[in-house]
Amino acid sequence: MSTFYPPVRARLDRTRFLLHRTAIEVAGDLTARHLPHGTVLDPIFVSPQSDTIDRYTRGGDSAIWTGHYLAAETYRYAATGAADALESVRAIVRSMRRLIDVTGTNLLARLWLPADSPWLDAIAAEEGHHGLYEATLDGRAAVWVGNTSRDQYMGFFFGLSAAYEWITDAGLRAEIADIVTRALGFLLDKGWAVVMPNGESSTVFWQRVDQRLALLQVGRQVNDPRFSSPYRNERFLGSLGVMAPVAFEVAEPHDSYFKLNLVAIGMFCLIRGELSERTETATLTPTAYSVRPSTITAMRTST
Repeated sequence: MSTFYPPVRARLDRTRFLLHRTAIEVAGDLTARHLPHGTVLDPIFVSPQSDTIDRYTRGGDSAIWTGHYLAAETYRYAATGAADALESVRAIVRSMRRLIDVTGTNLLARLWLPADSPWLDAIAAEEGHHGLYEATLDGRAAVWVGNTSRDQYMGFFFGLSAAYEWITDAGLRAEIADIVTRALGFLLDKGWAVVMPNGESSTVFWQRVDQRLALLQVGRQVNDPRFSSPYRNERFLGSLGVMAPVAFEVAEPHDSYFKLNLVAIGMFCLIRGELSERTETATLTPTAYSVRPSTITAMRTST
């Protein structure tokens, strides 16, 4: 074993170096091309051969993917200690805070843009059906996209939960705790309905006890005195309903790819806290999650 150890170690070191370099390249590309105003958007180029950005697309999913981006940069920092990764985490958290600041009610926006953004017209044409709202943010005129979905909330909370777990900076953790407390408090105040400025609900969490518990678990993670009681009440009343929506989502694995991701990030937020408690839900939640890997295996073998 000792004869082979130095070559094996050298190969592992080389692999780590390549993975870290790739992560830095991806992070640099995201910063340069995908974050025109701090949250994730997809650029469309003038041509396949050009580096010139013509417009941006997929603004309606900016909140969910910005949350995933925050998680990715958090894990890069946790794995490497890179100072630029920590600064990236700080910047993303600030941008995510603006997604609830801009609405004025702690409702989560899908996306916000400065009113004078050169990318606003294309985004408005693509996402206008969700509802565009005028606001003032940081002293500037702004526009935000409504009709917020449960998906956006799940990705938003996933990223903040990951960052809070791995980042030790007290000020940054306090900012994350404030964002979560405000966003989750809004949902509780509205009875788990996502209420737009016109009073209409874009969606509700009523049928998704698994997602309610996941968000409340993140609330407990950052502000236990505020959210422990609502969490325990929700768990007592709804724990038996955790498995049903997950089983339903994965019953047909081919009709949409993203629902498996949503199950994964929801269970990520929920299972960590549940496994530390000897409760019926602590058994039911991992059991519900175990449905997902078998579905992914079935997808792989059929494609």
